[in-house]
Amino acid sequence: MKRQHAEIAVAFAGSGGTGVMTAGELLLSTAAACGLYGVLTKSFGPQIRGGESACFVRLGSTPFQKQADDIDLLVAFDWRNVERFLEELNLRTGAWVLFEETQGNPPDALSSRASRCLPMKWKDLAGRAGAGKGHLNVLVLGMVAFLLGLDESAALAAMTERFEGVTPENESLSTQVGLLQAGWRWAEETWAQPLWPLASNSKKEALPRWIITGNQGIVIGSLRAGCEFYAGYPITPATDIMEELSEHLPRQGGIVVQAEDELAAVAMAIGASFAGKKAMTGTSGPGFSLMAEGLGLAVMAEIPVVVVDVQRGGPSTGIPTRTEQSDLWAALASSHGDNPRIVLAPSSIQGCIELTVKAFNLAERYQVPVILLSDQLLGGQTAIVDPLPLDSIEVEQRLLARAPEAGRYRRFGTPIAEPVAPIPWPGTPGTEYTADGLEHDECSHPDTSPQMHRKQAERRAKKLALLATAAGWIERCGDPDAQVGLIGWGSTGGVVREAAHAAQERGLTVTGLIPHLLFPPQPDLLNPLLKTLHTLYVIELSSLGQFYRYLRAWYDLPPQVVPIARAGGLPFRTAEVLAELEAGSGIRSLQ
Repeated sequence: MKRQHAEIAVAFAGSGGTGVMTAGELLLSTAAACGLYGVLTKSFGPQIRGGESACFVRLGSTPFQKQADDIDLLVAFDWRNVERFLEELNLRTGAWVLFEETQGNPPDALSSRASRCLPMKWKDLAGRAGAGKGHLNVLVLGMVAFLLGLDESAALAAMTERFEGVTPENESLSTQVGLLQAGWRWAEETWAQPLWPLASNSKKEALPRWIITGNQGIVIGSLRAGCEFYAGYPITPATDIMEELSEHLPRQGGIVVQAEDELAAVAMAIGASFAGKKAMTGTSGPGFSLMAEGLGLAVMAEIPVVVVDVQRGGPSTGIPTRTEQSDLWAALASSHGDNPRIVLAPSSIQGCIELTVKAFNLAERYQVPVILLSDQLLGGQTAIVDPLPLDSIEVEQRLLARAPEAGRYRRFGTPIAEPVAPIPWPGTPGTEYTADGLEHDECSHPDTSPQMHRKQAERRAKKLALLATAAGWIERCGDPDAQVGLIGWGSTGGVVREAAHAAQERGLTVTGLIPHLLFPPQPDLLNPLLKTLHTLYVIELSSLGQFYRYLRAWYDLPPQVVPIARAGGLPFRTAEVLAELEAGSGIRSLQ
């Protein structure tokens, strides 16, 4: 038996109809049943339907939060579509490439790096197994599962769960079983033993684990938080949040509404919250822009609401199927006037669960809109993760008002020192008030006097001041005594963690910082950590360096700051960051 491997990276690529994503998802499910961890990242062309697609699967004995930098095994179904992903197909030196022989030889850009490019008779094998060329993905799955030393029964179980119930008019489950077994047997006869046996295999007792996406993590978190109402409008890459909730939320008495647009969606969520329900809406960049006025209403009327922005490439329609971190400024300051809101950013799939619960808690506690900033990479990525003990995650309930024993109900009459007042159920006798977008006095009557405006603005701002000093929002990794630091947010947190660890293995002393609360800023907590550093590398997928400029505005940065800012489309590779660290490139300016 060849030596076992700690991890392996496999890529499937081809046209949208070849089952690329299905092959990757089944491989991930098989690995989970064999006691492994893994992460699956999908890549699509600009088309929302059809077109080219690629799937990157990283498997190993330890958890992963990002895709691998380099690929060990590439499975190519057709070169015409594979060539569109050449910028992403970073083959490790010595990698293998398997391809259907009728497609001809691979492009030079791939064959020059691979040690083996092997033409396969997949179509012939599928025909002999009693299926057409449309089922090559299951055949190939059997081959790849054998090559990685996975368990055949686990692969069959994963496939059975996926295809059970398929009608005979399409294809029977037995046909799929036959294809997988044919691929497995052919690989076994050809290579005799696995080429990349993974360290954790079927002989090791498999632990119960979840296989979820970041968007599914947001759904799980919202259900745990007690979400009762969701309104949204379909938009890539946030649509599956609404789709998942439409299945699960009604089971716990909630409602999902597909609004006519994002303006209506945020207004519906605010209305549901005013009616006493925990409410959320979700969208991506273009829809978030439309929600700006609604956010201002939630601020002025002090109504809790959670808004999820799964970022994509922008501006305007941008690139719906690609990731970016360029909605930061919009999240921090969209909507006119002084409009205090809370902005959270998960940096892992588990974090999507935890921070969604916290988003609801904070919305209820401070009566402000809470924006949860995810992105296409994190939202669409699938990972094998250890289950979270959901029952141990604290859930806060709304503080309800009672009618005053004497005098009029003063919804907005709390002192500056205690700026948050209980909210009444609508219609509760003695607590009637008006919730609209006009500036108002303590009893909610419209009041345009400068004196009252200053008083209410100060009270609304004070709510965030209470949160700004709360601990527990800044994650640290690497060496806490290092003088060189990496800082990133959102999905870039994964590369910060991995680069900090890899740097230590190379003899570099590096610390990593990942803030999960972006607004209000926390200078009292982050500045002491920044003060210990001599050099700080700021990593972000934004060509304008939005996060870098955010840090400059609110924090005292070290003597040397190196912005590593570029437009999105492709996530950061750990090697990119390590190259910057090893170069010690010093101060760089962003124009």
